[in-house]
Amino acid sequence: MTNLLISKSLINDVLIPQELIEMVIDIFDQRTSDIIESGDDPNISPVEFSAKLSIYNGYCGYLLFFIDCSHADCWDPFLAERIDKCIETGMGIVTQLKLRLRSGIGSLLTGYSGISYCCLRYWQKNRNDQYLNHALSIISESASDQTVCASEHMVGLSGLLSLVCYCYKETEIDCLTEIAESIADRIVNAKIPYSNGYVWDFSRNHIRPLCGYAHGVSGIAHALSMASNVCHRDDYKEVADTAIAYEDSQFSLEKKNWPNWLFVFENYKEVMERISAYLNREYHVVERPSYMYAWCHGGVGIVQQRSEMYKVWPGTAWKENYSIAIDAIISYVKDQSWDINNSGICHGLGGIIDMLVSLNHNSLYSIDQETSSYLTNQVQRIISDIDRPSLESGLFNGTVGLLWAILRATNPNNIHSILVL
Repeated sequence: MTNLLISKSLINDVLIPQELIEMVIDIFDQRTSDIIESGDDPNISPVEFSAKLSIYNGYCGYLLFFIDCSHADCWDPFLAERIDKCIETGMGIVTQLKLRLRSGIGSLLTGYSGISYCCLRYWQKNRNDQYLNHALSIISESASDQTVCASEHMVGLSGLLSLVCYCYKETEIDCLTEIAESIADRIVNAKIPYSNGYVWDFSRNHIRPLCGYAHGVSGIAHALSMASNVCHRDDYKEVADTAIAYEDSQFSLEKKNWPNWLFVFENYKEVMERISAYLNREYHVVERPSYMYAWCHGGVGIVQQRSEMYKVWPGTAWKENYSIAIDAIISYVKDQSWDINNSGICHGLGGIIDMLVSLNHNSLYSIDQETSSYLTNQVQRIISDIDRPSLESGLFNGTVGLLWAILRATNPNNIHSILVL
């Protein structure tokens, strides 16, 4: 099989075997059949169908991978033709699924709005306005859904708001600013004063509100700061800044990271017993926070959010703690044993690579040659071990996410981070 050479200063020379791309194509073909069958099933629940369709680990994640492959423009003609065929098939399916939209699941990563992002990315490639119009239609319908009440990025309004702001930056369609304002106002109205700043009611009875991008302050602050830029609303930026003040107050100089308060309860033993009894199986909650080096929780997602905010708002203070966190992440990378089980973009090496791409692209961090060589060796070794089950785990949790992160490292101008729009 032909090996595809990916070259970039961040990751030196990485060989992606063509057979891996062909394996992803075969998985995509199977997912296509499953989506068609599920779309015709009147008994499937909206939540289950949304999971099958989502960017996170569903059909749109694979579709987005192929769309970004086409933006990379580094394939031999035969493979490029097969990738284009996957995209045409996938876009034909997702643009026929509008009638499957259900209330409450319009989020970007885990809901139907992922279709909008795929349509927008494909439109950026071929400028066929039917895909842009479809993206706008789903955005409008998702934004008008008042049953979405969570503010967080993963399953709530912040992911949708980030998508709307991204769409405006790429198209400058005026109606998108009105949609952005309507979503941002809902998020701002749900804020709660807490300690050093504002938070949102996503803590689910944990000891403290969550830090981090997926479920915590960073994802919400990022969406509001983008909305402030797009809508020319200083009040959105003020709320984002005060939210970040809370999150920064949680930074641990000892751990050189932000705590993960997920599953940390004051009465943790009682909660664990109650949930275990309800689920009829052992369920673990913890007494003290963990410190994860991941996009979803911890320094990786937080630092990447700060770098993107710094790019849009150059006057934003780049605090010493952020640089301390970066150095700690690099040390963590070198101390870990990386394999196909911890290489995804949600909480694995792929997400760390994407963070480094953003920092490098925004001229906030220059990776040294030793670290670059180490990353290159680790990535190449993981690639040699990739198997079909690890690719079947989806874009965010599977090894296809690592392949996507490598592609983004080759061309950060044309392949945009799905982790921080």
